[in-house]
Amino acid sequence: MPSRTFAPTGNHDGKPDIMARKAEKAALRKSLRDQLAALSQADLAAASHAACRRLCRTDDFAAARTVMLFLSLPGEIDTALALDHAFAAGKTVAVPSVHWDRLTMDAVLLPAREAPLETGRYGLRTPTAPQPVLLEQIDLVVIPGLAFDRTGHRLGRGAGFYDAFLAQPHLQATRCGLGLHLQLLPQLPVGPKDVPLHLLVTDKTVLYFQKNREKHRDPC
Repeated sequence: MPSRTFAPTGNHDGKPDIMARKAEKAALRKSLRDQLAALSQADLAAASHAACRRLCRTDDFAAARTVMLFLSLPGEIDTALALDHAFAAGKTVAVPSVHWDRLTMDAVLLPAREAPLETGRYGLRTPTAPQPVLLEQIDLVVIPGLAFDRTGHRLGRGAGFYDAFLAQPHLQATRCGLGLHLQLLPQLPVGPKDVPLHLLVTDKTVLYFQKNREKHRDPC
């Protein structure tokens, strides 16, 4: 897919810039959704397996005592192997829980690999008896996306749940994107509320973003 880069308009009130950025993000989301939908189940499964193997071999995953993983949506990279590894290694596993009434997301405990789940809006799955996990307890957050770039930015589905969750000051976890290599683009349009990643894992590579780690350690 050709590179697409947001170019500022130079208007001082910023409104055209914001509108252009939103339009470009919407176009990218449609393009990536179409590409993911075109993947065969076999190709998606193979790429998911390869990406999860790379994730589990990272030092960040190995060192994490509590890891927050997402429960995959249909057509999304499958985190099943990473969940298997996390439980086999004796890690505490947290998963996202979205509160649609107040448009927020929390981390809740996944007590066991085969713990009962309930399916909510848009196919999002959560434990049937959610128990909150403290932000300070989480060492690694594994984050989905529709697209990622080579500077550590990600494009989500547009609701902003992850960016708001990751921006909380009590969360000092390493931020790791997990996706397919076809989702990796040279550059994405970035807004002021977009929270960058510390590393990105795909089925073909692991990218580390040292500048983002330095900002994470010293926000001043």
